[in-house]
Amino acid sequence: MVRARACTAEALLAAIEAGEFYASSGVVLDDVAFDGRTLTLEIAAQGDATYVTEFIGTRKDGDVGEVLARVEGLRPSYTARGDELFFRATVTSSLPADNPVWDGQPRQAWAQPVTPAR
Repeated sequence: MVRARACTAEALLAAIEAGEFYASSGVVLDDVAFDGRTLTLEIAAQGDATYVTEFIGTRKDGDVGEVLARVEGLRPSYTARGDELFFRATVTSSLPADNPVWDGQPRQAWAQPVTPAR
């Protein structure tokens, strides 16, 4: 999914180069915002589905890919504590993927990694 100003090759490429995109297997994000410290998502509700967002990242002297926070709901956010090198959000829906790659695959979305301001 790409957030572009227009549906033209130029606008799409500019948006991708600016990092204005996310990957999805069925979860739709109405908005992804990062202010330098806090990453906030707005998830588009799909029927009676429930959503869990894991904010995954790496801290200085920490494990790679640590789950920093787990948030339920349609507007999850995570504010950096200050020791994160980077983090990203992975949203998992209670709905199954339309075209699953493996049995039981849920609908998901993955936001781009962000680097907190120092």
